[in-house]
Amino acid sequence: MGRKCLLLSGMGTIVIGQACIALAFYFGMGDEDENDNNNEEAPQHPGTLLAVGGALLVVMGYSASFGPLTWLLTSELFPANIRGRALGSSTVVTYIFASITTSTFLSMESWVGSSAVFALYGGVTLLGMVFVWGAVPDSGNKSAEEIDASLCTMWWWRHSNGGRSELRSTSLVFSTLGQEGTMRIPEAELT
Repeated sequence: MGRKCLLLSGMGTIVIGQACIALAFYFGMGDEDENDNNNEEAPQHPGTLLAVGGALLVVMGYSASFGPLTWLLTSELFPANIRGRALGSSTVVTYIFASITTSTFLSMESWVGSSAVFALYGGVTLLGMVFVWGAVPDSGNKSAEEIDASLCTMWWWRHSNGGRSELRSTSLVFSTLGQEGTMRIPEAELT
């Protein structure tokens, strides 16, 4: 199974898990006071089992996709001469968005409810699946040139490139970055 397929299947598992959690909160997970029957075994509310199952699916999907593959794919996609800076930058972006998610969860939950928050997270993951499908090449057992060539054929990069049919080589662009972070590409190399 390729890296892209593994990433998409893990993200799909996360979406299903988020949907289960959203449904569990939507239909209610039972009133705690109803289950307190003086040491008698009270039946579990189906919403509780759905929420626990959804949480397990999210953890399984993350462990099979985002957890390891985020770092593996970024290390394979960037050329060696900028890999350290690129991985550092992607780590900063990852932590910024994790901080935003963490710091806004409780306020969003009180504003729109638990079900809507988890449905939103599932929707964002679904949009991420569309991005992965259209913009992330399968990089397993491929050279940097093969990965660069496959980027040129991907839907996202073809349509976000100003209508040009070809991309500049990532190796060319990244290898010509100056020390200050500005690109210095001679006109002749861009034709």
